[in-house]
Amino acid sequence: MFNKKLSISNHGLFVAVRFFAEFISRVSSLITFPVFARYLGTEGYGVNAQVNTLISFLVPVVSLGLGYGVVRVVAGKTDRSYISSRFKSTILVIFLTSALCSLLIILAASWINQNFIKVDGAEEIVIWSAPLVILSSLESSLKDFFRARLRIVAFSVFQIIQTALYVAAVCLVLISGYGLLQVIWAWLVVKLIFLLFSAGYLFYVKDIDLRSPFIPFDELSQLIQYGIPLMIGGLGSWFIQLGDRWIIGYYMDAAQVGIYNAAYTLAAVISALGSPFWSPLYPLMAAAFNKNESETLKRTCRLYMNAYCFLGFPAFFGLCVLSNDLITGIGTRSFSSNPLIFFFIAGGILADQITTVGYYLSYILEKTKFVRNLMLGTAFLNLIINLLLVPHIGILGAALATFLAYICMDIVFIVYIRKFGYRLSEVYDLKFMCKSLLLSIFMAGIVIASKFILPSMLASTFAIIAIGAAFYGLTAFLFMKQPILDLIGLRNKVD
Repeated sequence: MFNKKLSISNHGLFVAVRFFAEFISRVSSLITFPVFARYLGTEGYGVNAQVNTLISFLVPVVSLGLGYGVVRVVAGKTDRSYISSRFKSTILVIFLTSALCSLLIILAASWINQNFIKVDGAEEIVIWSAPLVILSSLESSLKDFFRARLRIVAFSVFQIIQTALYVAAVCLVLISGYGLLQVIWAWLVVKLIFLLFSAGYLFYVKDIDLRSPFIPFDELSQLIQYGIPLMIGGLGSWFIQLGDRWIIGYYMDAAQVGIYNAAYTLAAVISALGSPFWSPLYPLMAAAFNKNESETLKRTCRLYMNAYCFLGFPAFFGLCVLSNDLITGIGTRSFSSNPLIFFFIAGGILADQITTVGYYLSYILEKTKFVRNLMLGTAFLNLIINLLLVPHIGILGAALATFLAYICMDIVFIVYIRKFGYRLSEVYDLKFMCKSLLLSIFMAGIVIASKFILPSMLASTFAIIAIGAAFYGLTAFLFMKQPILDLIGLRNKVD
């Protein structure tokens, strides 16, 4: 199974594998949160958040959006030389741009610390984070290539191993008495190991042939022209998701960044639930589009969105009720915050996940300039709201800005799905989504009632989660039995 590709006829099993891998990867920051909280405190955790924010900003910049272009042109192709040429060419470009960017980080490290981190000794941490831009950019490119080749299981295995190594390294380093700098060193080693083994696998299965020529400059230019609008749009998305950390850091301190990032880390569970579905959805949509299989494309969209909503809706309502209990129970009381902060962050993330189909239709139909303009406009709106609110109401203002920006952007995406020639009922199973939403609201009521009955402690919080999940699962099976069976039998539904 490790050597298999994803196909429409067997993708149910692969989604399960991908779900586990992507979910573990996304929640690794939540897994390591208690260790960071105990050994680094709010300030150290805030410094770590700022470094990660910097890296996540620069990776899509240096990647030039080439990953989306590669998936778009390689999906469904079988010619080894054709595939290898595009892999080699894009990897080389990304390596050069990321190396240049890393040099700029090293030169600007002192300025970055003085303006956005404001912690003594953090300059060295910023300098050592520069190579992470190179390794993370190459990792992102490899991930896109695995997606394009539909080698989902192989990449999932590598991702699980990488996540396990990272979590183990963080725990070992901090428990042994070392600091954030040593965590960065360990992360560099883990990423390097991941790159060597994942690239080696592609050679082993003969997906890559180094003897293939580089693609002509004209074609490379076309890929870059296709990708740059998406890259610029990605920067807008980055600012909505992570840029507020830098505004908080500028007006406040690293401790407030740490508190805000803790809430965002927990809310990221909602997007983590979506990642296993979105990762195969885009290449499957692209392959169906390339083969002019319109009905397959629509059915696949409905199926994957149903699967996400079935998990995403109850996760949103449950976490909104229990957010502070989980954050302070797993971390420390110093990370406690206004529950509205989590509600606004999680609400924005949920809305954004639901409009994933709109994103991917835009990419497939080559409406990249539309995505770019929408992302930039939303980012500008987010910036204005942050600048107006953060100086007065602090991190609550940043959370509200995130929520409003996401809602505005997602409304536009929903409208444009219709303009792309698709009815909402063709790509969304609205009846299933409404049922999931209503059952999730009822589940939240059960969770709230349970909080008044059980004692306030971490073990009770996990017990309440189990009660809520059991209630939701039972009622969902009673009222949505057939759609749930369809989700379990993914291969039959898409065929």
